[in-house]
Amino acid sequence: MITIVLVEPHELVRCALKALIDATGDLRVVGECAEAEAAVLLTRELRPQVVLLGVNTSGIGPLEATRRLGRLSPQPRVLAFGGPLEGPYPGCLLEVGAAGYLTKESDPDELVGAIRRVHRGEPYVSVGVAQRLVLGRLDPTRAPLGRLTPRELAVMVLVSQGRNRSEISSALCVSPKTVSTYRTRVLRKLGATSDVELTHLSLRHGLIESATLEAS
Repeated sequence: MITIVLVEPHELVRCALKALIDATGDLRVVGECAEAEAAVLLTRELRPQVVLLGVNTSGIGPLEATRRLGRLSPQPRVLAFGGPLEGPYPGCLLEVGAAGYLTKESDPDELVGAIRRVHRGEPYVSVGVAQRLVLGRLDPTRAPLGRLTPRELAVMVLVSQGRNRSEISSALCVSPKTVSTYRTRVLRKLGATSDVELTHLSLRHGLIESATLEAS
């Protein structure tokens, strides 16, 4: 039996995914939560073999959550799902330790197959994502956010969610001065001049949802 912790902010989606997974016979959801911080705590407690991590998870975000999950022992395999086909998330999540990435267009059979694959120690990336990762390496101008490092991207997302410097410092376990340095680099690399512009870019590239802003 492959044990899974399911992390997804939307309860209806979470219920549907749990029903789909538990119906397979060889996969079982042993824990579920809505936020990234809770995912790390729950995984430490339950020790699942796979963490199914929603890309739009709030809190510290999927990048920092993946980084922290990778430090646990035993180390779970992280399969990120529900993100955009394009944009920086696929490459950055894989870079910080995710075993796979599925887009929101992925069908149920692909999800189940991907869980089994990453559990066996094989990486899994949706075909469309894999193609864009290759094209992005060949031509970086195709991905406007592709110049950001995973940590810079994490700071950008938290800034776009309306978090202040202290909150970001606490979430990412870095100093407030380091947060300011990352923010300055992001603005420079993207040619942006304000946090408002960063928020618009995050919305445009599917890094955050409008509902996240309304809740903040």
